[in-house]
Amino acid sequence: MTKKNSISIVIPIFNRTYTIQIVKKNISIVRNSGLNCEFIIVNDYSTEFSRNELEVALLDNDTKDCRVLHNNENLGVTKSKNIGISNAKYEWIMFLDSDVELKSDFINNLNLNILRKNIGILFVPSRADVFTNKGIDREYNLSTYIKNYFNYECLPIVRKSCLLEVGLFTNEVSGFEGITWLEISRKHKIFIIPTVGIKYNNSSDDR
Repeated sequence: MTKKNSISIVIPIFNRTYTIQIVKKNISIVRNSGLNCEFIIVNDYSTEFSRNELEVALLDNDTKDCRVLHNNENLGVTKSKNIGISNAKYEWIMFLDSDVELKSDFINNLNLNILRKNIGILFVPSRADVFTNKGIDREYNLSTYIKNYFNYECLPIVRKSCLLEVGLFTNEVSGFEGITWLEISRKHKIFIIPTVGIKYNNSSDDR
């Protein structure tokens, strides 16, 4: 299959042993899609499994496109994402929670090369709405993003250069990535695709 894109996929993980299998499944889906990618797993000082157990489960003796980084203390999801950004080698970065399931049809059709240079963030919906049902692409600047901000979780795919431009995620609070999206949208546009690409676990406790 033709390799359409290059993308770094950052996945923070903290405890919840069951998510290891979700992460492993997502890695398999992406590997089979034709994406030119790398996986950066950031283990945020988990205590429910050892470092070795995590590496054995995810690396499968293949470290070519997958790395597991281990925090020496529990830093929280936001700082863990910043560590992933600093280690990413590709321009586009996908931030994937450990309990989020990717849909293979979305990944198989993902083509970041079609996006114009002024697009800083690509959001992928986790549920159908009037826009996804009609197949409508949405492109927002700062003002329209604020007026139309959706009230459900989306999968963010962001240009690394835009994240570096705004100083990464703020380390002062955990979560609140929306602050970073607003900063990026001051200079770059946000693009929302009309495809449900993930299944999000609303009972997640990783924040």
